[in-house]
Amino acid sequence: MNLTTEIVFGTGCAETVGARAQRVGAGRVLVISDRGLERTGVIGLSWGSFYALVTAALEPRIRVTLASGFFNDRYMYDRANAVWFDSGNRFLDAEIAALVWPRPLYVEVGQADDLFDVQFARPAASQVAACYERLGMADRFRYQQHPGGHECARSDDGLEFVYVWLRSHGQALARGL
Repeated sequence: MNLTTEIVFGTGCAETVGARAQRVGAGRVLVISDRGLERTGVIGLSWGSFYALVTAALEPRIRVTLASGFFNDRYMYDRANAVWFDSGNRFLDAEIAALVWPRPLYVEVGQADDLFDVQFARPAASQVAACYERLGMADRFRYQQHPGGHECARSDDGLEFVYVWLRSHGQALARGL
């Protein structure tokens, strides 16, 4: 895997543990690419997760997305202006995530997250899963709850999801399949 670009939004740090164990710091987005634009993915944590979702929804060249720690019901939190002006009252996380379709999306949240209660993430994830299922592409959406807090999961399940889609499905995704 050739990690080509790091786009920084806010503070935090990203450390490379190896090609298969990329960890992302809060407020950052990693754009990863394997063999050019037909195999480009984005991974984000916290605010970086929000930016990963929005960027993937708007940029069709992003083939797969991993969003960690910022997926919930925006109506449950008074942070409408914290992301972009009044976005929390205009677009919910499930709506933004549904715009990523038909491209693969992996969403993970921590069961011990002290910022966002996981109980509000479940219904939003169910809405997105239903969209992928109705369109016959349930394998392209994963929702994972991990035992940690406001952090990336300790397991590599999300990263495996990203790498599998980039490696084996990059060309098909580039054609919109």
